[in-house]
Amino acid sequence: MKNKWFKLDNAGKIFPPTSSRKDPKVFRFACELKEEVNPNILKQALEQTIEMFPGFRVVLKKGLFWYYLETTNLEPKVTIEKLPPCSAIYDQNKKGLLFRVTYYNCRINLEIYHVLSDGTGALEFLRCLVSYYLNMIHFPNKKVAIKYDASYNEKMIDSFDKYYDNTKKFAKTNLLDSYKIKGEHLNGGLIRVIEGHLSVKEVLAKAHEYKATLTSFLTAVYIIAISKTMKIRDKKKPISIVIPVNLRNYFKSATARNFFSTIFISHFSKIDDNLEDVITFVNNEFKDKLQEDKIIERMHEYAVLEHNFIVRLIPLFIKDIVLYIAYLLAEKKGTVTLSNVGRIEIDSKYEKYIERFSVFSSTYKEQICICSYLDNLTIASTSSFEDEEIMKNFYRELTDLGINVQLVSNLIDE
Repeated sequence: MKNKWFKLDNAGKIFPPTSSRKDPKVFRFACELKEEVNPNILKQALEQTIEMFPGFRVVLKKGLFWYYLETTNLEPKVTIEKLPPCSAIYDQNKKGLLFRVTYYNCRINLEIYHVLSDGTGALEFLRCLVSYYLNMIHFPNKKVAIKYDASYNEKMIDSFDKYYDNTKKFAKTNLLDSYKIKGEHLNGGLIRVIEGHLSVKEVLAKAHEYKATLTSFLTAVYIIAISKTMKIRDKKKPISIVIPVNLRNYFKSATARNFFSTIFISHFSKIDDNLEDVITFVNNEFKDKLQEDKIIERMHEYAVLEHNFIVRLIPLFIKDIVLYIAYLLAEKKGTVTLSNVGRIEIDSKYEKYIERFSVFSSTYKEQICICSYLDNLTIASTSSFEDEEIMKNFYRELTDLGINVQLVSNLIDE
């Protein structure tokens, strides 16, 4: 069968020219079971899952004007986890799939190069993988329970292109340069991962005391944590939290590819900042920035360059340079990223075999990723810095509010 090829979606185009050893643009979803993983059964589950996600059996290639994805006969593998978290997946000198599945003790890991998909697409893949796996182990004579029943075309569609409207004109968003976290980086492009395990009910109850959502509440706590590490002269620049937004909440789409945008919550820190005032500010910012018309405006702002006829004719090696410079300029606008994947659900018959889910991403700065499963809230921070002061402040704020936190971290070979 002749291989098919696909253009990268609008979000995916930025990742090939900006991927590096320091930040390979890889993110991980993990499922921690209550039992040891059987690698042979996991391999069988992966073979069934990949059939449901044809867009994941692809390799990345270079064209004259754009990168593109091409279908392949390569088979995905299951291996024991040996590499550091979120190690590079894409190698331009080697033909390979853009995701990996590994296991360690009770944990199943799915790591994805961001060109391939976003958090929503990756989560659907992992949910299918875990469902197939647990079904084979515990319900071998019953049909697997999977709710992701989108068609081939629905999974493969480029929703950015589908919803781009070139008749609309939007004013360009002007953002201030943000405060930059400084410090010594870990050697070898490593990242430190710290996972906080909390009760959803506890955190939500505290957030509701402040009339805030869980995301607003934790964003405000993050701002306070960063502010406490800043020098007075640094406070002339805002702490800007980059928040990814799932565009499927605004446009009908079941795509397994990238379909997200971002908003910026920018706060000028003061010496006498208190949590209540910062939460009020963050609440108002979310209410303003998440208005549908502003989300649509932001999406079109990203897409307009891709649809420019002159840009299309520029050779790829020049595009790479332009996109890299644009990326560096955009990086100045954000201090850190906070991504809330939200509540993860799976068929109830599998629930008693699962402890928790988690998600985190590679970064050359600092980042927090949040997800919940039943009453288990996981806050996973990744950092390339040696110093852990910000996250110490973050969890100290939460514990001072009476919230119970259990912390685990990966071991870094200094």
